[in-house]
Amino acid sequence: MQFSKLFSFIFTFHVLVFSFCESQQCNKNNPITTISVSQRGDANFTTIQSAIDSVPQGNSQWIHITIASGTYKYVNFIVKVSCFLYKNN
Repeated sequence: MQFSKLFSFIFTFHVLVFSFCESQQCNKNNPITTISVSQRGDANFTTIQSAIDSVPQGNSQWIHITIASGTYKYVNFIVKVSCFLYKNN
């Protein structure tokens, strides 16, 4: 019985909290820019870091970075304060 009350409370709490959450866009007026990464060389960039570095400082639009499947063996340093979307192919 105690578990049921606790579960009901936690569930209700999460429903109330997440009902007030809203995603934000960086700038609704700018179109999405898509950058693609592929180790095969058939994309804009061959490394994830070079794609990240291509985003201008002070960027105000969504950047959609599409990363082709593969094994990327290096460290990425994300030093920009911007909006990024990552999507795997």
